[in-house]
Amino acid sequence: TAAAAATAAEAAAAAADDAEKAKQAAAEVKAIVAEQARAAKAVMPQATPDEKQPSSPLATLPVNQALVTPKRSPPKKRFYSQLVSTPSKNLVKCQGHAFRITVFNLPTTCEHCKEPVTPRLVEGGVCEACHYAVHQKCIINIQKQCKVSKDSSGNIIWEGTVFGASLSQLMSLNDEPVPPLLEKCFEQIENRGKKTIDLYKNIPLDQKRLKSLKKVLGEANAELDVGKTDIPMLCGIVKLFFRELPDPVVPYHMYRDFINATAVTDVLQQCKESRDLIEVLPTSHQFAIRRLLSHLAVVAEFTESKATPHSLAAVFAPLILSTPKTVKAAESLKHVKLRLRLIENLIVVIGKDPDFLSGLHALNDDDDDDD
Repeated sequence: TAAAAATAAEAAAAAADDAEKAKQAAAEVKAIVAEQARAAKAVMPQATPDEKQPSSPLATLPVNQALVTPKRSPPKKRFYSQLVSTPSKNLVKCQGHAFRITVFNLPTTCEHCKEPVTPRLVEGGVCEACHYAVHQKCIINIQKQCKVSKDSSGNIIWEGTVFGASLSQLMSLNDEPVPPLLEKCFEQIENRGKKTIDLYKNIPLDQKRLKSLKKVLGEANAELDVGKTDIPMLCGIVKLFFRELPDPVVPYHMYRDFINATAVTDVLQQCKESRDLIEVLPTSHQFAIRRLLSHLAVVAEFTESKATPHSLAAVFAPLILSTPKTVKAAESLKHVKLRLRLIENLIVVIGKDPDFLSGLHALNDDDDDDD
């Protein structure tokens, strides 16, 4: 037992001695490393404050150059500027069409690619002659020729059709205050449309059938048998008629006068000023707007159809007060709400006024007396 204890004591002493030697060796290695580091630092040249290494490539440039954003390459010109040059930068001629570049206020379908055109966001083109509507990007790709006849000066030749004719031409042709096609459609809608939901709402229609009906009813001497035509299609015919007028119900030269009338905050006074303006319109235009407003007032009373003065004004305001080409797009957008409010007030206030309707008959009597 004593021998074992002595052996263990010797082993412990040897281990302690080895640990001490390892500690001394580590200290010596550490000292050598530190000495080598000091020697390397002494050999390396010291940088002065003015010679500090740059933290980024921009730091090597002068301050006035480092802060300048690199210029981007100029954007490519819009494709319509590469087409046939025209007097107006917003007019593009292609395949016989004269496209007016504009922003649509209402949902529209491109007649080339059949995709919708986002209203108030995406620019599109509308042919001034045939009203062919397409995306701006689709103009350069269209193959369909404009079929509206024009003279040597580019003016549209009226070929005796109802659609696209002026109100004065139709009045002289039919010797009636309101075009017979329009009056027939109004009567059928007022008599059979009381239970038709969302009258005049911009809902998709069968375009092939609408064009076929337009062709049949558009002839100057056509027999206007619309008694069996469904109401939504008749509403489409009415909107198409007003949309294709060369000069809208409120002529372009009086557009500003009606817009200025919206500055009057009092509704009755606003309608009075608008009524005064209506009385100085050309006779054929007076007939049209009086009959249209009275028709819309009747339709607004159809409780089952859910047609309200506001919804009707949203559809017909751009047709009655169409924006002239001289008005810029930004200004036109500001007029959208003004036109909507004005037409809505006219439907509610003077559309139901018997005196306003009596003016329609009085105008007709005056024309008869002149004859």
